[in-house]
Amino acid sequence: MNRLVSMYTIATTVAVDTERADRNVFYPMVGQLESNAKRKIYWSLATLLCCSSVRCNPEKSHVIFTNDRQPIRIHRVDIRKFLSQKNVQILYLPFQIFCPPRKVSFTFRNAYYKLDVYRYLGSRQDGKSVLLDSDCLWVRPDPAWDEEVLGGELLLLDTYKRADPFSKEMHGMSMQDMGELYKRIDASYPTAFPIWYGGEIVASSKTGFHRMSEELLKLHRFLINAVESDQSYHFANGWSMFDGDELYCNFVYNKPLLPITEVGKYIKRIWSLPDLNNVEPQDLQRTIWHLPGEKNTGLMLLFDEALQPESRFWKLPLSEFTEYLGSYVGVPERKHTILPKPKTFGSRVANFLKPFKG
Repeated sequence: MNRLVSMYTIATTVAVDTERADRNVFYPMVGQLESNAKRKIYWSLATLLCCSSVRCNPEKSHVIFTNDRQPIRIHRVDIRKFLSQKNVQILYLPFQIFCPPRKVSFTFRNAYYKLDVYRYLGSRQDGKSVLLDSDCLWVRPDPAWDEEVLGGELLLLDTYKRADPFSKEMHGMSMQDMGELYKRIDASYPTAFPIWYGGEIVASSKTGFHRMSEELLKLHRFLINAVESDQSYHFANGWSMFDGDELYCNFVYNKPLLPITEVGKYIKRIWSLPDLNNVEPQDLQRTIWHLPGEKNTGLMLLFDEALQPESRFWKLPLSEFTEYLGSYVGVPERKHTILPKPKTFGSRVANFLKPFKG
């Protein structure tokens, strides 16, 4: 084994809400669940992601950052102990630097926790790090991907790959809309048509994360001061900068501070719902799948499998691992079923993704 290939960390996050303060925050892919139910989902997802990566990358370091100090048991399994036995480190990190004000943040609020993790990775974590959303699966070992991580300065996914900067096809927001608001925030902003990079993956070095977190902190302080002064910064579709961490991050990514390597060859945001499906045959050749629509379905079934030491999850040869995972999440075909989601789920997600009207 090339020793250099093992020299990066694979990380994810578990950011928990509180029932009283955060009950009205909207998470389209989870729904309006009470906080403890969401907490179990988040821990299940992070555990599954790390287990899938441990299978594919046993030589690499794995870390879960969390603001949750409490014990967590799911299906009578002590999850912290289980992860420790898999050599997955759990690091407590408070959610305090980039936590948005509650009075202006009503969507994806806990996703801003990743920005606190950026700050940690930029100050205390040596070497390269790959930070993934917890609803990802690592589906196969990939030496080519390892070389990309080690050789690139900033690895990101251009989620929507928009050729038309004026198209409002996704979220009712064009690249032009993004550039106009970013220019209002910073008159010297250099990019007229920013690319919308997804939040599911970011990979960089300690230096890279440090540079990004410094710029993010400047942005955050500016926006907090604006809130306190009753100033508002909204996109054309009505969203504010507090409606998702991707809106913050893309302000920084598109400056740009670092050379960007686009990694769509290796990772894809996959939807395999009956009324929202973008699965392609070549998805079986990718390294990482991001599966936001599977939080309560296929990923939960796979989590149950991962908890069983004698299951096929741990016993199958790696040559069969990708197709095994795909059979649970509809890539390319779903062969294991769970209690069906309400018929409104796919419509709710589709409505969230489609253009705003009016």
